[in-house]
Amino acid sequence: MASARRSTLQPPSPAALALNGVQIEIVEARELLAMDKSKGSKVNDTSDPFAKAVLLDTPNGSVDLPGEAYTTKVWKKTLHPEFHETFQMGTDLAKLTTLATSSIEVRLYDEDKGMFARNDALGKVTIPLKAIAANKKLELDAWYPLEIFDKMKE
Repeated sequence: MASARRSTLQPPSPAALALNGVQIEIVEARELLAMDKSKGSKVNDTSDPFAKAVLLDTPNGSVDLPGEAYTTKVWKKTLHPEFHETFQMGTDLAKLTTLATSSIEVRLYDEDKGMFARNDALGKVTIPLKAIAANKKLELDAWYPLEIFDKMKE
C-alpha cells in the first residue's frame, strides 16, 4: 500500500494555530504507483512524483483557499521520493469558515510533460486541523495511507 509521511511541527499553542498557521514538512512517500511504463521489463517502471499541499475550508465541501498551496520539487524516476521540504500554511486563518472543519490535503502526482500531457494522480492524504489542535504536543509525525482521487486507477 502506498503511503506518505508528513509532520506538522508547529504551532506552540492552539491560540498560535489561529494566528500563525501550521508548519508542515513533507518527508517522504513509498511504494507509489509506477505511472511511467518502460518497454519490456516492469523492473524499470517508475514515476516522477511531486506533492501539492492545499489548505481546505470544508464546511460545505472542499474548497481550496487561494494563496494557500505549496508544491514540492519533482523527483525523477522513483517510487520512493524523499522530499524533506518544510513550509508554512494558514498564516491567515481568518479566511477559514471554521478551524474545526478545515484540513490540509497533500496530493501526490506523477509529472507528465508535453503539450497535451496531464499529471497523473498518485493519491492523497487529508489531515483535519482539529487533529493537530487536539494533540497536546501540537505535533503529528506519522505515515498516512494514500487515498484514491481524481479518476485514479485502483
